[in-house]
Amino acid sequence: MKKKIFLFVFALLLIWILISCMNPTEQQANTPATSEPTAEPITEQVIESITSAPTAVPTAEPATPEPTATPEPTPEPTPEPVANSLGVTEGDFVARTGNLAEVPETAQDVIFSAIDNVVTCNVGEETVTLSVAQQKAIEIIRSKDSVKEGYPELEVDYQNLKAVLTWTPVPWADGYAICRKVNRSDEFTVIDYVSANKTEYEDVYYDSFQKKNEINMLTATVFIDPSVNSLVYTVRAYEKKNSRKQLSDYMEYFTLTEPAIASVETGNGAAKIQWSNVPSADGYQIYEGAQMPDGELRWKRVGAVKQEKTDRLEVIVPWSEEYPFFTVEAYAYRNGQKIFSGHDEGFRIDQRQYNNKAILFMGDSITFGSPYKKAVKGALSGTVDFYSYATRVAQLTGVRFYNPSIPGSTYAMKDKENRDHIITQVANRLVYGGDMIVLTEEQQGAYHQNREHWRYEDFDVIVLAAGTNDYLDKTPLGKSDSTDIYTFYGALNTIFGYLEAANEKRVALGKQPIKVVMADLFYSDRTTNYQKRTNRFITKNGLGLTLTDYQECLYDLAEKYRSRGMDIYRWETIGYIDEATCPYRSTDNLHMTKYTSGQIGNGLTQFLLEKGILD
Repeated sequence: MKKKIFLFVFALLLIWILISCMNPTEQQANTPATSEPTAEPITEQVIESITSAPTAVPTAEPATPEPTATPEPTPEPTPEPVANSLGVTEGDFVARTGNLAEVPETAQDVIFSAIDNVVTCNVGEETVTLSVAQQKAIEIIRSKDSVKEGYPELEVDYQNLKAVLTWTPVPWADGYAICRKVNRSDEFTVIDYVSANKTEYEDVYYDSFQKKNEINMLTATVFIDPSVNSLVYTVRAYEKKNSRKQLSDYMEYFTLTEPAIASVETGNGAAKIQWSNVPSADGYQIYEGAQMPDGELRWKRVGAVKQEKTDRLEVIVPWSEEYPFFTVEAYAYRNGQKIFSGHDEGFRIDQRQYNNKAILFMGDSITFGSPYKKAVKGALSGTVDFYSYATRVAQLTGVRFYNPSIPGSTYAMKDKENRDHIITQVANRLVYGGDMIVLTEEQQGAYHQNREHWRYEDFDVIVLAAGTNDYLDKTPLGKSDSTDIYTFYGALNTIFGYLEAANEKRVALGKQPIKVVMADLFYSDRTTNYQKRTNRFITKNGLGLTLTDYQECLYDLAEKYRSRGMDIYRWETIGYIDEATCPYRSTDNLHMTKYTSGQIGNGLTQFLLEKGILD
């Protein structure tokens, strides 16, 4: 038995030796074609061996030679992309600032429409429709201390003097707690209680604000600028039980104002956009638009930006010339629902061909851009020069402009220390190119100085846009042919005398005469008592004159100097702000919000182009 085992093991050993001596090439040829080599782990050593070792050529039958191809010419080396002035090269669209969160490779077309206060936004297959009535909570925030079902459905009408709250009644309520916080991250504070039969409440800011952070929100100690209104409200029903108030569920309400575009720069396939901060926003969506043959604007979304704590936000996005319109839309999540702000449809850059034209703006605080006169301290800090309608005209047309408008100024001279005067501080200085007279350190830092030494004859267009402070200061009208600068007629006759002399110089140089745009006086609902709405057009000042009387003088002067050969245009302003819209479009029933100033600039630009004033 042992002998048989030995012979068996010896035979196995002999077979193993014979197999080991076989030809390796033959062994490779006998390997099945379908087998795959075992993969090695990729290490630095493996990568080095793959790239440095010569390639082994296996033994095989000679292949039929392929026809020789004509060698391709050596391509020219591709030049390195050159960054434009925005610091962006073609194909490089990463935001330098603004925390760009999304730039889709293929942007969806978007159509905005506004019908019966309904805003529809179609983004691809997603449609979001919101109306004033529909901007309520879908998802209700439930409170830990709420004890009963049911809650008031709240809406808030935000105005510059007050907020008007309205809500749906709760059947079991014994009353309602009115709650407010300064911004979304704060805690609610009860500011008042009302009885069960009430479904409306007015929160008058200057009456109810007590805390320092609330008072700091006020403009002129009375108003809240709608551009920066961050207030959040809620109303909670309560039931009295065992001498305690047990509260209902609740919903929050805040609003989003329209972002105001401050500037757009383009080049090398990219656009840098700056716009105003919307306090309660979670973020912003950036769009570029093209106008269809039927006039409809079609938009594509090119980016999304998260909220930041800064005066203005900025982002760089892809851009092509086929999309000359720009707009920004704020969004936020309110009670679980995504809501959107309005947006500007008038900012376009395809009309920037007038850099050979110069415009002079002579006005007061509205033309200057008040109340946004904070000097620039950093790249995205400060507001001066960004939100005036004069700046918007320059942004849209490319014109050179000088805006020596003075907040609080009158056309006429008056011996009053706290009032500036266009006739002596600006108008007479432009005769010889002198600098504007400044009175305070603030003016020196923020107001527009005549560093170019402009004279009247250097301007193709002059916009005259003042007079409302003459009404407030009780400036006498004077006689229509007067040159007494202490009267309204006299100051303006003097200014027109300067313009006639400048026209003679321009004609002598072969230039066209100056084109004069006389702006109608803007609507205002404020006189000396800021807490009361007072229409200046129908309210008499101390001389028994209304703003309408001063406006009639401007009409009279326009006709007078038009008949003497001057090229004069009347620009109507009532469409931008009136009695109904003043609480929403003005910061303080006199000065415009950032967004409103932009709309005025859009309108003035179209007026200049339609009338051929820049031709």
